[in-house]
Amino acid sequence: MNLQAQNFFSLLRAVLHGEPVQLTNPDWDEIYLLARKNNLAPAICDTALALPEFSAAPQHIRDKYLHTLIAQSGAQLLRTESFFAVYQEFLDRGIRPLVLKGIVCRSLYPKPELRLSCDEDIWIPPESLSESDRILRKAGYTPAIPCESADIETVQALTYVGASLTIELHIHPFGTSREIMLKMNRLFEDAFATAVMMEIEGQTVYTLNDTDHYLFLFAHLYKHFLGAGVGIRQITDLLLFGQQFHDRIDFNRVHKAVSSLGGTSFYRAVLAVGAEYLGFHKIHSRFPEKELTLLMDDLLESGCFGNETRAQQLSSAYVSVRNITGKGRQRSLHSLFFPSVQGLAPRYRFLYRFPWLLPAAWILRLGHYSRELLVENRRLLFDMLSRGRRRVKLFRKYRF
Repeated sequence: MNLQAQNFFSLLRAVLHGEPVQLTNPDWDEIYLLARKNNLAPAICDTALALPEFSAAPQHIRDKYLHTLIAQSGAQLLRTESFFAVYQEFLDRGIRPLVLKGIVCRSLYPKPELRLSCDEDIWIPPESLSESDRILRKAGYTPAIPCESADIETVQALTYVGASLTIELHIHPFGTSREIMLKMNRLFEDAFATAVMMEIEGQTVYTLNDTDHYLFLFAHLYKHFLGAGVGIRQITDLLLFGQQFHDRIDFNRVHKAVSSLGGTSFYRAVLAVGAEYLGFHKIHSRFPEKELTLLMDDLLESGCFGNETRAQQLSSAYVSVRNITGKGRQRSLHSLFFPSVQGLAPRYRFLYRFPWLLPAAWILRLGHYSRELLVENRRLLFDMLSRGRRRVKLFRKYRF
C-alpha cells in the first residue's frame, strides 16, 4: 500500500471514529481520487478542510474539496427528503417495503449526509409489485422497464428514476442467475415476517432485523467481491452496523450462514481490514494481518463496486470462468455466456415483446464483445485479463 493510501485511511479513521489525523507528504489529488472511487469524497473532504496542513494546498484543490463537500452533501440531503416522501406514500397505501443498506447505513455515520447513496434500495413481496409500480409512477418516478414485462420469478429489481433520486425496487435482492445468489436469497426467506421498525431522522421505516441486516450487508459486499470487486465503503457500512448493534446480533447464525456461502475466509479478512486499517479496535480476527496486502490492493483498485472502468466490469467474466467450481459450474457458466431473457432485456429491449428472439440477442452480445475487445480496443482486453488474473490469484491464495 502506497503512502497516499495510508493518508486516505488516516482521514477515514478520523471520519469514522474521530481519531487524530496523521499525514505524511499528502498528495491531495491522489487522496481525492481514492475517496471518490470509494464513494467517500464528501466525508474525506469535510475532514481535510478542517486540517491546518490542508490550508497549504493549492487554491484549486481547496476549491475542489469545498465544492465537492457542498454539492454532494446538499444533493444527498435532497435525495433523503425525496425518499422519505415516497416511502410515506407506501405506508399510507398499506405497503411496508423493507429498506436495505443505504439510508440505514447512512444513519450510522457521525455525519449521515456525508455518506452518499446515489439510489435507495427497497424490498417488496412479489404480490405488491403492481401497487408499488403505481405508487412510484404517481410520485413522478419513471420505470426503466415496464412493470408488466418483469418475470416475477427471476427479476432481481426494477429501477425507477425520479428527478433527484433513483429507487431500486427489489423482488429477489441478490438475483437468480447463479447458485450462490439463490443461496443468498434463501437466507432471508423470513425477512418480512421478522422485520423491525426503525426511526431515522423522525421517519418510521421498516427494515431487516439486526442479525439479518448485518448478514445482508456481508452477503451484498461478498457478492460484489466475487464479481467485479468491492471497495472500502461497503466494509465500513458492515462494521459500523456490527459495532452499533453488536449486542442484538446473533453471530452464531451469521457464522453458519457465512460458512454456507463459502465466505468464512473472506469474512475473517474483512474483520482484519477493520481492525488493521479502519480503526475498529475491538474486532478480533483469525485472518493474519500480514496477509492483507493483496486484498487491500484489490479493494483500493476496485472502488465502490468494481465497475468504475470498463476493464473492471469485464474482468468479472474472466474471474467467473476461472473461479467457478463444484456442482453449479455448468449452470453458472451457461448463464454467464447465455444469459436469460430477463438478464438481457434491459440492453436488448426487443426481448420484452419478442422473447423468442433470445438467440439473436446472444449473437448480438457476442458480436459486441468481440468487436470491442478484438478490434476497437485491444488494450482493454489486456487490462481486463491482467486484472482478472490478479483477482483469481487473490481468490486462490486465500481460498476466497
